[in-house]
Amino acid sequence: LFSENLIHNKTLTCQALKDYISQRDSSVSMPSNIDILTAMNKNKIKENTCRIVWYLYETKLESASNTSFTGGYNKYLAVQMMPAKCTNWPELSPIEEEANRKLLICTLGNHFLLEEPNDRTMKRVSNDTYPAKKSAMSDFITNVRSSRQFLENKNTWDLSDIRDRNLKLGNLFTTKVWKI
Repeated sequence: LFSENLIHNKTLTCQALKDYISQRDSSVSMPSNIDILTAMNKNKIKENTCRIVWYLYETKLESASNTSFTGGYNKYLAVQMMPAKCTNWPELSPIEEEANRKLLICTLGNHFLLEEPNDRTMKRVSNDTYPAKKSAMSDFITNVRSSRQFLENKNTWDLSDIRDRNLKLGNLFTTKVWKI
């Protein structure tokens, strides 16, 4: 959109942005809520991008509660709960479900934001079972509301949990965070 000269045209409000996009050809468009909800389970996201999204979301949560979320972006890390190499996790069948796992583990719903994680601790448990990994992560989510609230009462973690979290995030993002 910046290449479309939004700054030069002084596109400063949400309505101005909507008007601008509606006047452009199909190469410039905004995703619908359905597009966003579908993409949550179908798009792989790099860990650094997950960290950015979770960090921005966390800063929004904290600004809404009038507390400060300080320390900067580099103080946080996004970590996959279900790892790419699932050696200590249950095997899935049929083959399609294993392929689905490879996709879902790279979605936003499988990533949790941690505050100043200890690299040795996280490497040690990277392929561990869910209870061991959750226990290790608990020290690093005390001040990270989005991670803490979701994990507090979770005793298991599987593909349905990732899908469920993606759906909740998609609904949250489309109705509250980036509402247009």
